[in-house]
Amino acid sequence: MGIDVYLEDETGEKLESIYDPTSILPRLLPSHADKSSQCLRFIDPYGVTVFNGLQMPFLLEELETLLQRTQGQEAKEFVARIIELAQRTQNDVHLYLKFNGD
Repeated sequence: MGIDVYLEDETGEKLESIYDPTSILPRLLPSHADKSSQCLRFIDPYGVTVFNGLQMPFLLEELETLLQRTQGQEAKEFVARIIELAQRTQNDVHLYLKFNGD
């Protein structure tokens, strides 16, 4: 299974979802040992990882770099959709970007 991504408010209500049935995201993430990654390496493929608005500038920078390096239209579109949710999280208060691995 892949890693689904949710935009949530402070009560945990899902405002928008991106599902990953073909496991795109786990193949794109850097290794946990990759010290050049500030955020993406900490996404747990088997658990839950949550980022808040203060973390978004760093996460967005990594996601933009990931988008540039990603091959394949489906994978590029998937990362682009995550970037859209991350931008919403950065621009509004009390929103969180949640990665839910399986």
